[in-house]
Amino acid sequence: MEKNLEHSLDQLINTPGVYGCVFADRHGLCLGMKGETTTNSAGIIGAIAEEALKIEPNSKPPVIHFENDNRSCTIQRIGTITGAIFKNLQS
Repeated sequence: MEKNLEHSLDQLINTPGVYGCVFADRHGLCLGMKGETTTNSAGIIGAIAEEALKIEPNSKPPVIHFENDNRSCTIQRIGTITGAIFKNLQS
């Protein structure tokens, strides 16, 4: 599994506009990160995904998207892993 996560992180960070990505487990433990992010963000990302599940508990996990004028963060849980992708927005 570790090689799959590392491969996914490498693919994500090499995507145009992506400046950071992080994967966390159900407990917010950082499983891997690349780019301009920190392992500390894994806990917050996990908590956001966990809280979002409570909005519609009988549905599949939602995709959470935050955006400001020039950057965005997309969070999604798949199975027991939560991922976040940080992107620069095009002007």
